[in-house]
Amino acid sequence: MSIECPTCGYEGNPPDAEFCETCGAELGNTPPVTPTSSPSSSFTPPTQVIPTPQPLTPPTQVIPTPQVMTAPMQVTSPSPIGAMATARLIPLFNAPTAEFKIYNSAVIGIFTPGNPVEIDLDSCANSDKVSQHHAEITYENGVWMIKDNSTNGTYIKTLGQAKFGARIMSPTPINSGDTIAFANLVFQFQTP
Repeated sequence: MSIECPTCGYEGNPPDAEFCETCGAELGNTPPVTPTSSPSSSFTPPTQVIPTPQPLTPPTQVIPTPQVMTAPMQVTSPSPIGAMATARLIPLFNAPTAEFKIYNSAVIGIFTPGNPVEIDLDSCANSDKVSQHHAEITYENGVWMIKDNSTNGTYIKTLGQAKFGARIMSPTPINSGDTIAFANLVFQFQTP
């Protein structure tokens, strides 16, 4: 029960996937490779048009030593010891709040007794696909990272890209201006 990617030929995509797990290409309405029974989930990653973020003021601190990076990311000077790194998640839909603030780290999900989260998305419309402990955003060594812990996925569209990438499978760097989808709820990530 899988969908073959028309771009890379990968045949392990779930029947309800819209994006290839290997290359991130949009799957569209490609017929499944093998017959499928009724799918247990009807999750669809978001495909809405996202407004272009306003340019941010570049950092004014100078990095004293070069940093080795394995993935493209915004180079940021580490905060002094004891300093608090801050960021914001700005909903790109009609949400009950204009922004959610992050101080060094935050667990994003649905609050239940025994499952505290810093950013509770339960009051957002269409939050039924968001997991209780959906994702975690942390600030580590001068870089903001996101980790997916969910059933329905976390997706990133980096600044300048037209489409969301494949579901993140490991801790991934995020930068100011990136768009993040927690299941079907879409936010813009911003740092001061």
